Order: sequence, then structure tokens, then C-alpha cells
Amino acid sequence: MNRMLKRFHKEGSGVRLLDSERNAIREFVLRNPLPQERRLPLFILKIGLATAAGLFIVLVPFTYAAQQSIPGDLLHGLEIYIIEEVEEAMRFSPEANTAYHAERLEERLRETQMATDDELESADQAAEITENLEEHVHEILSVPDDKIARRGRLNHLVKTSALLDAEGEILENTDIKADVIEELGDLIDAELSREIEDYVSSESPDRVIQTLSEEVVETQTLIESPVLTKETALGAIDQLADATEKIKKDSQLDEALKIVLQTQIEILSENYLIAPEGK
Repeated sequence: MNRMLKRFHKEGSGVRLLDSERNAIREFVLRNPLPQERRLPLFILKIGLATAAGLFIVLVPFTYAAQQSIPGDLLHGLEIYIIEEVEEAMRFSPEANTAYHAERLEERLRETQMATDDELESADQAAEITENLEEHVHEILSVPDDKIARRGRLNHLVKTSALLDAEGEILENTDIKADVIEELGDLIDAELSREIEDYVSSESPDRVIQTLSEEVVETQTLIESPVLTKETALGAIDQLADATEKIKKDSQLDEALKIVLQTQIEILSENYLIAPEGK
């Protein structure tokens, strides 16, 4: 390629244009000037920038206020039906989407804990809470098995089950339909049981035992939580002992994993029940 360019340059350097050819080229250039870049007037740009800055200043605090709202607040509907819809659209993978819906369940629990008894007694707020919980739970369950790592799915189901248990405990003495939350919990528990059975049947015993060992260590870490009641901690220790015995029998690995994950659910549920600051 370099030799070819040198050749063109050498041969081209000997080319001489006639005066008539030069004049023709000059006239063509003058008659056909290069298009100039069109620029918006400076005052329009300033107005646009000022408007964007103004919207940012107004909407950021407005969005933040909506995200801090609780059932009964004017902005709570904005958070649920607009802001969260936009946030969900920004999750592009099944894993991220599932994690987001689990986070929203945790946010609903926080809002329920912050709400007063009178606010929780409202029929409108009851419908708002239960409908939103149903939406997030069904979104978590709708993700196909082959779109998310099974260990990750198990963890999401454990967290979701614990959150629903805590939510049901808080709303038990209100007019909100606790049976709806209980039904959602049953759906999650059934899916968790199915996922455990599929996992154990599709993996080698050595792999399942390794997973069990990791989950037992995770459970032991949860037991060390300073907010856990003595009764729950002792119960969890007994359940881990039971699971350890089943681990020694390859034919009961699915039962062992169910016990370990159920123990995690009970511990997490109690941790979630701790009221946030400000209530």
C-alpha cells in the first residue's frame, strides 16, 4: 500500500493544470460553498439550560420525597405507580429485575413499619399495600428457571419468604387482608421447595453437600445477630443439628437444604421485624 501511494504521489506531482481548469475549479467552489453548521441562538441555549436545571432542582427533591413516603401519603402513589415503574425499566437482566422486586418488598415492609395504626386501618391503604405486594411477588415468580442462576434464585426466594412473613406479622391485627399475604407466602414457599428439589436432582451429591456447607456457614453467621431472640437462636441451632444429620445421608440432601433455608427464613423474618428509627 505504501509503495502504491508513493507511486501516485510521484506521478501526480508531474501533473500541471491549465489556467482554464484552475479557473473552472475556482468558480465551482465559489458557487457551491460548504454548508455552515447551524447553531441555535445563544439566548435559546441559555433558556434550555436554565429549564433543564430548574426541572432537575424541582424533580430530584420531589422524587426523593416520594421515595420516603408511606401508605396514606399523597406522594406514595407516585412512588409505586410511576417512579418504581421507571426504575424497573432500567433493570435489563432477569437477575437484576428479580433483585429489584425483592428490594421493593423490603421497601413496602419499611413503609408498613413506619405507618401509624390508623393509616394501616384504611381500606384504601390496605388495597394499595396488598396489590403492590402481589405484583412484586408474581414478578419474582414469573422469571423462567433458565434465566437466572439457581443459587441466586434460591436466595431471592428465601428473602422474599422472610419479608412476607414479617409483613404478615405486622398486619395481623389490622383490617388488611392477612390471608392475601399468607397466600403469597405459600406460593413462594412452594416455589422454593420445587427449586430445592430440582437443584438437588440436577447436581452431583458432592456439589450439593458443598452448597449445604456454605449455607450452614451463612446461617451460623445470621444466628450471631445481636438482635435475635434467644429462643430463635436456640431453635436455629437445633435445626442446623438436624440438617447436619441429614447431610450424612445422601438420600436426604433435599430435606437438609430445606431445613437450612427455612432456618434462614425464620432468622431473617425476625430481623426484618425490628422497627426502623422514627416509628
